[in-house]
Amino acid sequence: MENKNLKNLILFDSHVHIYDCYDMNRFFTMAYDNFLTISKRDFEGALFSGILLLSETARDHWFEKLAALPEVARRQGKEDWLFTKTSESCTLAARSGTRQLFIIAGRQIVTAENLEVLALCSRKTYAEGQPIDKVLDLVIEQGGIPVIPWGTGKWLGRRGKILNRLLENRPQDFFLGDNSGRPVFWTKPAHFKKARAKGVRILPGSDPLPFPGELSQVASFGAACKARMDASRPAHTLKELFRAPGTIVSSYGDLESPLRFIKNQIAMQRVKQLRDRVPQPS
Repeated sequence: MENKNLKNLILFDSHVHIYDCYDMNRFFTMAYDNFLTISKRDFEGALFSGILLLSETARDHWFEKLAALPEVARRQGKEDWLFTKTSESCTLAARSGTRQLFIIAGRQIVTAENLEVLALCSRKTYAEGQPIDKVLDLVIEQGGIPVIPWGTGKWLGRRGKILNRLLENRPQDFFLGDNSGRPVFWTKPAHFKKARAKGVRILPGSDPLPFPGELSQVASFGAACKARMDASRPAHTLKELFRAPGTIVSSYGDLESPLRFIKNQIAMQRVKQLRDRVPQPS
């Protein structure tokens, strides 16, 4: 019989963004609470290791900000989260009272084909606009986990054909990413079925949007794996699990309601329009 006092459960969100509009303490508290809800609902309240895998854009550097915070600045209230280093340069341990999370650095790269690649478990930076094959090669060479995430409209037409080519020619080199932004009335993309047939693992994540209320989404869509984690090397643990063919990863979380999906799409179009109006540095 499994001992529920041991942390034999890993819960992770593989597509996490942090934005300036988020309240940091609420963000990490919400992440922990969402993981706790999944543990109670699906795993009889088993103790868990909760992991947030960042996918930061070229504009964002929250992992570096958190890693650089002096400890005295974090001890200002009972709800404050404290961030300490692990033996891995790409990982931070976050604690608030008895609650604990792990934050793993990662980047989101836009390729020449206008597809996205997530470089999970990596503190490296990557130039935008490079061919996707080159980006995948770079992420692998630098020890990251390359993920091509689903996004509204991003796997259609020409880009969908490029993804099909990658699944045919180099399926052992990358993962696909799913997220909660897909509305419940849409069928699963055909690429997911093809990926499973090719042995490509699908990693789910919340992919929260840059609006204050979206911080509640973090860790609400993710995955669970029954395994022990090395708390000094969380990124190494995940890499080993993801690459092992016998690892069973089960996804959890709900897709968007039609109303929320439409509201988010309209809001994101406004955000993009505002960004386009901002002059770029010469």
